[in-house]
Amino acid sequence: MVHIDLHNEVGRDVSFSPVDHNNLVVIGDNVFRNYKFINNDQLKSVHSSLKSNNKNLSNDFRCHTWLVDKDQKET
Repeated sequence: MVHIDLHNEVGRDVSFSPVDHNNLVVIGDNVFRNYKFINNDQLKSVHSSLKSNNKNLSNDFRCHTWLVDKDQKET
């Protein structure tokens, strides 16, 4: 089991890349974070924000999808 400290933010969903199972995304209220497993037991933050300064856009992420390049294949 891996614990991800989101501080005061709420993560609602975790999904793994269909191409690289070491790559995962956590989404939720003000949360869109991309992590990668290193050494099979540690997570490294790859990208930690998609927040917008536009007040008309929500930062409450409810879903996302993995887009697969046509040249990539599942491992």
